[in-house]
Amino acid sequence: MSEEFSLQEVIDSFKLSLSDSKEIFMDQYVEGWRGLVKLLNSLGSVFGFISKDVVNKLSILVSLRGGS
Repeated sequence: MSEEFSLQEVIDSFKLSLSDSKEIFMDQYVEGWRGLVKLLNSLGSVFGFISKDVVNKLSILVSLRGGS
């Protein structure tokens, strides 16, 4: 993903994160949320606390699954 927010990249990541049998692919799911964090960061400090919360939760999720 690029450093700038891209709605299409977020949509694509979330679409790819769900299989036909409704399994969640964590790499794509996390990538979708990272894209949303870019959006929140671009909206300014008013959304900073939300962005920090999402980043913290993503860090927990990634660490629980043993990835980076």
